[in-house]
Amino acid sequence: MVNNYPNPYIIGSLIDKPEKFFGRDSLFRFIEDNLRQRVQLILLHGQRRIGKSSVLVQIPKKVAQDQFVFVNFDFEGHINKSLSYI
Repeated sequence: MVNNYPNPYIIGSLIDKPEKFFGRDSLFRFIEDNLRQRVQLILLHGQRRIGKSSVLVQIPKKVAQDQFVFVNFDFEGHINKSLSYI
């Protein structure tokens, strides 16, 4: 029997619309719990093309916005600059 269900995962582009992003609720609970506990570093790592950048874009949409301020900064293009300059 052939499965005719469309693949809900989008390959190749950043997922910035919350309605197209799903399946990571436990990750967002983990992030929010760590933010509430004032953990100083949360490391998001994984293989290429697994959705790390999409998760970063979704954090402000999925985590309590009234309690945290999120700042997005892309370090790409700043690799040769000192941290004090950035």
